[in-house]
Amino acid sequence: MRKLSLVTAIAVMLGIVVAVPSFPAAAASMESGICERVFVSPFDAAAGATVKTLDGRGRSVAVGRRTSDRVIGVLVEGTSGNTCTLPRSSYVEDVVAAVETDITESGREQGLATLRDAIAGLSYTPSARTRGKLPDPFSASCEEFAPSTLAPPESYMDAIAMALFAETLGDPGLAAEGAAKARSIVESWAESNADGKATTVSDWTNVLDYLQEAGASDFHKELARRMAQAVAEDAFARYNKSECRSSAKDIECLMKAVIVLKSLGAAPTGADAAVRAGLRSWKEGAGKGKRVKCPLERYQFQMTYTEQGGQRGFSKFDTGLVTFDVKDGRITSRDKGPLVVTGGTGGCYEKIDDVWTRIGSGTINGGAFPYKVSGVDRGDDFLLQLRPPGKVTGTFSGAEACVAFGELAPMFINSMLESYAAPGIELPAGAYNVDETVVTREIFEPTGETIVGTLRYVFRMVYPRR
Repeated sequence: MRKLSLVTAIAVMLGIVVAVPSFPAAAASMESGICERVFVSPFDAAAGATVKTLDGRGRSVAVGRRTSDRVIGVLVEGTSGNTCTLPRSSYVEDVVAAVETDITESGREQGLATLRDAIAGLSYTPSARTRGKLPDPFSASCEEFAPSTLAPPESYMDAIAMALFAETLGDPGLAAEGAAKARSIVESWAESNADGKATTVSDWTNVLDYLQEAGASDFHKELARRMAQAVAEDAFARYNKSECRSSAKDIECLMKAVIVLKSLGAAPTGADAAVRAGLRSWKEGAGKGKRVKCPLERYQFQMTYTEQGGQRGFSKFDTGLVTFDVKDGRITSRDKGPLVVTGGTGGCYEKIDDVWTRIGSGTINGGAFPYKVSGVDRGDDFLLQLRPPGKVTGTFSGAEACVAFGELAPMFINSMLESYAAPGIELPAGAYNVDETVVTREIFEPTGETIVGTLRYVFRMVYPRR
C-alpha cells in the first residue's frame, strides 16, 4: 500500500550563466524588511509542559518544562538560519557580474534593467502538489517529530540575493520587486506542500520560518501552522492504541504528539488520559515482563483512491468497508466486498518534434471483485488479506507504442491488487482511529489538464473501546 505510485513528477528548471562575478556580497539588511525579522514560534512550550503522565508511584504529574522544551526544540531546530546571510548562488553571481559590466560599459540604467529582467525571470514550478506521503502506519518511529532537512527553492534564495544586491545599488524600488518575487515564490512553495516534501511537524515549522522571513501573507503562515497541527493530529491517531497493543515506543510517540498539540492549543479531548492509560497498562504488563493477551478485537478498514481530470482511463479504486475480528493471532470476517475498480477511456500520446500528438486510445476495463477476508496478527501490525485478487483488462488501439502501453497499464493495476491478497495490507494493530487523506495534483503534459488524485485511508477499532 505504501509503495503505491499515484503521480508522476514534472519539474521545469530554468537557469542563465554569464560572466565572472566581482561585486561583494550584500549585508542582510533591506528597507523592504524582507531580511529583518525574528522567527516567531507557533509552539507554547509552557502549555506543552502541562501534559499529564505518571510518576514512579503511579500518580498523575505534569511532564514539565524540560521535557516540553526538548520535544519542541527538535521541531524548531534549523529555524534560526537566515537565507539573507547565505552566500550567493553561482547563477546570482553571474547576474551580478553581468549587471556590473552593463553599468561600466552602458550606464547605470542598463545595469538596473538587466537586474530587473533577471528578477522577473525567476519562477517556481512544483513537481507535485501533495499533502505528503502517508507515514508508515505501523511504525512507532516518531518520524513525525524528527528534525527537518527541508530547504526552500533555489529561485527563492536567488530572489532574496538579487533584492539585496538591488539595495546595494541604491534602488529601493528594484529591491522591493525582488522581495515581492521572493514572497510569491515561497507562498507558491508552501501551497505545493514544499513540493510534496513537507511530511513532519518540523518540515512545516521550517516552511513557516521561510514564510516569516519573506513577509508572506497571514493566510500562508496560518496554512503552515495548521499543516503542522494536522501532522501531529495524525500521529496522535496512529499512536493512541489499545492498552494490550501499546509498546513503550508507542507511548513515547503519543506523548510527543500530545505535547505538540497542547503547545499549539489543539489537544483533543482525553489526550492526557490516553497517555496515562497507555503508561499504566504498559507498567503493569510489558514493563514487568508480562505478556499481555488481547481480548477479541474488532476493526474496520477502507481504502479508496479517486482520480479526476486527464485521460488515463482510470477513475476509482475502493476496497469497500471491511469489518474484521482479531483473535488468537487470526483475522476473520464475514464481509465479501466487493473491491471496485472503475475504469475508463483515455488517449495515447507521443511527443513528435516537440509536439504532443495523439497516436491512439485505450480503455481500462474495471469491475467489482468479491473476496474473502483473512490475515494474521503479528503483534505490532496486522496483515489483512483480500483473496482472490481482482483482475482488470485493457484494450488499446492505434500506433504500436500505444498498444504496447495497453499491455502494461493493466499489469500495473493488477500487481497492486495482487499485493492485497499476498502478502496483504499492513495495518497498525491497536490503533483506535486513523483517518488520513493524501491529495495529489499533476499536470498531464500532453493536454495540459490537471489530474487530481485523492487517496483516503481509514482504520479504526470498533471493540473494545477505551
